[in-house]
Amino acid sequence: MKILALGGSAHSYSACVMKDGRIVSAMEEERLNGRRHSYFPEGGMELARCRAAAYCLKEAGLTASDVDRIVTDDLNNPLYYAKYVSSIRYTTHHFAHACSAFYTSPFEEAAVLVADGIGSADEATGEYETVTSFRADSNGLEALDGIRGSFIDPDTGVRHELSDPLALYNSLGGMYKWVTLGLGFAFLEDGKTEALSACGTGRWVEPFGSFYRLDGEGRFSQSKVEIAAMRAFIADKLREEGDAFQAKADIARAAQEHLQRITAAICLRLHRRTGSRRLCLAGGIAFNRRLVAFLEASTPFRDIYVFPAAGDTGNAIGSALAEYLHPAGMGGPPDRRRHAPLRIKNAESIPFDPCLGRLYSPADIDEAAAKLDGGRLEPVPAGDHERTVADLLVAGCLIGRFQGRSPLGPGPNGSRCILADPRCRDVRTRLDASKRRPAFLPYGAAVQGDKLGHYARKGGPAPYMEKIHILTERAAEALPAVAHVDGSCALLTVERSLQPGLYRLLGEFEHMSGTGALLLTSLNVHGRPMAETPLEAFRVALELRLDYLSIEGRLYKIGAG
Repeated sequence: MKILALGGSAHSYSACVMKDGRIVSAMEEERLNGRRHSYFPEGGMELARCRAAAYCLKEAGLTASDVDRIVTDDLNNPLYYAKYVSSIRYTTHHFAHACSAFYTSPFEEAAVLVADGIGSADEATGEYETVTSFRADSNGLEALDGIRGSFIDPDTGVRHELSDPLALYNSLGGMYKWVTLGLGFAFLEDGKTEALSACGTGRWVEPFGSFYRLDGEGRFSQSKVEIAAMRAFIADKLREEGDAFQAKADIARAAQEHLQRITAAICLRLHRRTGSRRLCLAGGIAFNRRLVAFLEASTPFRDIYVFPAAGDTGNAIGSALAEYLHPAGMGGPPDRRRHAPLRIKNAESIPFDPCLGRLYSPADIDEAAAKLDGGRLEPVPAGDHERTVADLLVAGCLIGRFQGRSPLGPGPNGSRCILADPRCRDVRTRLDASKRRPAFLPYGAAVQGDKLGHYARKGGPAPYMEKIHILTERAAEALPAVAHVDGSCALLTVERSLQPGLYRLLGEFEHMSGTGALLLTSLNVHGRPMAETPLEAFRVALELRLDYLSIEGRLYKIGAG
């Protein structure tokens, strides 16, 4: 069976193609239209082009008429699938998220938690998904319970319009979003709130508890009155303190701590219902790395898997899996004829590989370099590529890396990244200036997976940089360019089986420097999507004034002319 699936909602659009249970291509729309998250609040017919679908079909060697099914989730923007509307099939938003999380995990059974701003609507009740929990095993996915938002005020019974910005209640993702916006960040910039929270004190943690309700069974609720009070509190404190950085950090700290408390309570309830020690996470809050680390440390779940495209981008894969494995829909039994040969999962020791974009040829690289050269790109002979790159990194160079297929999801990995020596604080200063990043935003680091214990006090592997680790005292002192103010760092654990080149590069760097960690950040200009093509990679390298670009085993000196 051949399936074309589309992901998204009001943002974060994507597509994938599945052939007989195997994802053969996947792409985010933002990489093709250049708009971060493909977010067009002003509206725009650009979405109707649905470029990611054409990209994935071409990569799979198919046309739209060749596929057996076209599917999306029912929260997706109709404009995005307009060209396929006559044959589209639907699944529900949180079920697609749950399929993406469990069926790509290495687990045979698990509890699954999906939490975001808003999901599918129940037409009978007028309620919307905001948090949904599942039991997952060989019998499929069983929805257990959840938290539902509503446009009907639970205190007054008044129905509000969708256009009312405070109308949706009981949304955990929505609560964090309002804090993000109140701090002056943009929609979908919750990661900045999370990073800022590490700089805060706990002075406003206690009063923040009055802005929602949480019962002893892990049931969260937040009314319109409570949302308004929370926003007013944020505005008042910032006004009183002159919009000071510390005030913003303290608000972020309060919001982060309560997000962790609420989610942990929900997880405890889910553990009691399932008895599982394994947890799969998806939905927007799963991108919160501090939350993931907190759940790992403070709940009975000892193995936590986060789908690398946990947001709405991932629902292309989730919708494809839902259609393939659950053709009867959510709550229906899985089709066992299809479940057995499903190859989305890897062996227990090998994580799901999100690198599902196209491969670019030497001719593609030559063509891109020719367009931009003008004496600014100088090919550098490198007999032993990884050793040469490691030597340049030790010398303090900033090096872009473009290798293999591009990843689905926002997290940087070895395929599209910028590398630097984490021992040198100056490289961070230089990167902040070239990327125009706020100084409070931390950088992550890559380490070999089997050496994680050399750098982190505790915590398991992070093959998608999906959580933070608390660095050992020695590592925090040795790696000032990546150690955050609280001694934490988002570590990417590199596995030899998935990224042999980057794994070897880390080994070469350790041999030369004594440190087996490298600063790692996405190959992009701040506020723009990650580079997808060789041409974009060269442009990013030139704009950021990197020293070198390593691209498919070749090395170019940047700005040579």
